[in-house]
Amino acid sequence: MTQEEFSGVVARVESLRGWMDESTRQVEGLFESLLVEAFNA
Repeated sequence: MTQEEFSGVVARVESLRGWMDESTRQVEGLFESLLVEAFNA
């Protein structure tokens, strides 16, 4: 694998990591909203 190919793989991994972090934040926000609805009904 060339350095250029490796760099491309690293860039894709970093992009996926960012997407996963954002998805995690969204899930946590939705869960918090669900808890509020469940216990304040």
